[in-house]
Amino acid sequence: MRPARSRHGKPDADEAVSITKAFKTTKLAGLNKIACQFDVKGIRVSTVNPSYARGNFVPKPTYRDRFQAGYGVAKYRRSTGWKAISVGSADVGCGEVPKTVRKDLKLTCH
Repeated sequence: MRPARSRHGKPDADEAVSITKAFKTTKLAGLNKIACQFDVKGIRVSTVNPSYARGNFVPKPTYRDRFQAGYGVAKYRRSTGWKAISVGSADVGCGEVPKTVRKDLKLTCH
């Protein structure tokens, strides 16, 4: 069970580890194959619906010339834990994430 969510959306340490793992192990965009090339930074859990979180993918110094920064959305389900549902560099979460959550997590859909 997840702890009660604070209003600012910062994940606790265990949540941050689980959300990072969700992005580094996802097959979406092949991130699982290049997990060593990026860090997940700026993780924010939605204050509107704490089952959704956003994370930014930042290249490690060695890979700055090869890895394009991006971001993703993960969703928490009791049965599976945190899983990445959308990743990329634009229009992430469009169609998968409710509008109120997209606004809260600053996800832009064109």
